[in-house]
Amino acid sequence: MPETLEIGGFQVKVIRRSGLKNMTLRAQSAGEFRLSVPLRLARRHIVDFLESRKDWMLLQHQKYEGLRTWTDRDGSLGEKFWYLGELLTLKEGVTFLKKPIVDFQAPHLWYLWPEKKFAQRESAEGRDEVLKTVRAYFHKKAAALILERVEHFASEMGVRPKDVRFRNQRSRWGSCSSRGNLNFNLKLIGAPLDVIDSVVVHELAHLVHLNHSPAFWNLVEKFSPHHERADRWLNEHQMELFA
Repeated sequence: MPETLEIGGFQVKVIRRSGLKNMTLRAQSAGEFRLSVPLRLARRHIVDFLESRKDWMLLQHQKYEGLRTWTDRDGSLGEKFWYLGELLTLKEGVTFLKKPIVDFQAPHLWYLWPEKKFAQRESAEGRDEVLKTVRAYFHKKAAALILERVEHFASEMGVRPKDVRFRNQRSRWGSCSSRGNLNFNLKLIGAPLDVIDSVVVHELAHLVHLNHSPAFWNLVEKFSPHHERADRWLNEHQMELFA
């Protein structure tokens, strides 16, 4: 049976395994960790190790709590959304139209309630409606913009994809099939335009080189010279993007 220790306010599940020579500590969720240790390691050595790792455990906990700010959105006022590289704060107002309006005027993302529905804004159903409408707005904008950039760079690069499709994926930003079909992640709408362009160029380059050979990277470099910087931006912000 696994042991459970409490160190610095954090719960640590200790798993003893035969064949291990070292201890391995992993964060599982906010305030919870998993430690794999050699089968017969004395408890005092485990405690000493965990005491030495308390600062690291606190840092991991803070990172997890920070991510929850992005992943647990519920349509509440003040929530943050990346849109074309700008971090927008959700605000709300009223419109005399019958349908809600979503618009961005940096640094704000505006949700305008139809006047007759404004009283619903504090209900759970109302917040769900906000999130649903914002998501539809982002999807529409993403598809239109990415398709425009595909057409632009396809002309520049002398290639033509068979089809362009859009998906809401966790972290894969784009793909190119052997049949010439391109797929793009709708979350890209949160990224700066040059980052979106980098992903588009990457997938279009696969229409010429369906690999990551030097020739492929030379082609990418020609049309997206800052692709490494774009990759870093996506790696840093991937959990913060919404779609």
